[in-house]
Amino acid sequence: MVRQLQRKRPNAKLYRFKCIHCLVLFAAGCISTFTAFSLTLYASSDSLGALIRQIFSPTPQEPEIQQTFDELTEHYRPRGFPGKQRSISIDHNVRYNDFDYRKPETLTYKSATYDNIEILYRLPQKSSISALLLIFHSCKDRAHDWFHSFERQRIIGAAIELGYACLVFQATDEIRQCWSNTADIYENKDVQMVSKGLDGFYKQYPKL
Repeated sequence: MVRQLQRKRPNAKLYRFKCIHCLVLFAAGCISTFTAFSLTLYASSDSLGALIRQIFSPTPQEPEIQQTFDELTEHYRPRGFPGKQRSISIDHNVRYNDFDYRKPETLTYKSATYDNIEILYRLPQKSSISALLLIFHSCKDRAHDWFHSFERQRIIGAAIELGYACLVFQATDEIRQCWSNTADIYENKDVQMVSKGLDGFYKQYPKL
């Protein structure tokens, strides 16, 4: 008798497992490729990054000062340094003609926009203007911060006292909020932005 060899039937469970395994690997490859492509596109496109930031980030609110200078220094006691003691007493007694730094609300400022370029500025009100002081914020800060913190208010107050008109600019990089370090001034976005902003400001205030 000739024994006929029966063909083995494939294992159905093993076959399904291999199919699922292949599908998982294929999906993981697609996701990895899409993620790498998105990150590359995001890193190379400033406009796309700014768009994503505007969509998913809340509108930045101007910082509010919750305490006055007197409240912040109420419990401060200098430790035996005559210089510190004198400086604290001077800080409590100094007065500027244009505003009282111990009342932050008195340091008002205006905002002007020229070709989508916003400039925050404060002009001396009780003294003649002798020069323009261009002010630039640090990385991860904003132009509005210059009018909402005590140490920066003191700098602006002292400048106004000397007759300087204070102009504060905002960096074009809305993601890192840092200034461009491109050496070529014609390719530097921030240099071009400041130049155009000053042109508009001078047209509004030609006597400056």
